[in-house]
Amino acid sequence: MKKINILILSILACTMAHADGGAKKTKRTNQWYDAKNDVTWMRCSVGQRWDGRTCLSTAKKFKWHEAKKYAQTAKFAKHSDWRLPTVLELASLRRCSKGWQQSSGKTQMKEVSDGDKTVKIPRMCADYSRQPTLSRYSFPRTSKHWYWANSYTPDYAWVVDFRFGIVAYNFKTDKDYYLRLVRNGR
Repeated sequence: MKKINILILSILACTMAHADGGAKKTKRTNQWYDAKNDVTWMRCSVGQRWDGRTCLSTAKKFKWHEAKKYAQTAKFAKHSDWRLPTVLELASLRRCSKGWQQSSGKTQMKEVSDGDKTVKIPRMCADYSRQPTLSRYSFPRTSKHWYWANSYTPDYAWVVDFRFGIVAYNFKTDKDYYLRLVRNGR
């Protein structure tokens, strides 16, 4: 019986690590460390607060210029180097329970420019994927809507939607979207 319990615990631990892409959260903190990308995320959206187990309150929406300004002056968890995530960083949080959207048997891809590199990433989650389309364990009570990313053109900003896992861009001037900040390293 003892061997079976140890085996079950080992399987659960491996499953949980795989579900979050091998990333780690600091135990009972308001931050989540992504070892693969070497960045630390706020577990709660801006406007929410961490109570030791989950995110409370309502996330705040920002216009593009407000989000940019907020990130430049943010002080959180004894750090002042928080920033808007790049589109690739933000898109890396997507978890699609039903896989990626397919067309003619192939994953629909979207070309994304992120600074000096252009890559193709899956465009969106498959229909009927669990919502929100990210780890609810790592990012509890995340809004199922659009979040700002820092990568942009003069008129447009990248955004990621956690309802359907969509990566897109939109005008910077006329929309209010949510915000989750990130910083480099631990």
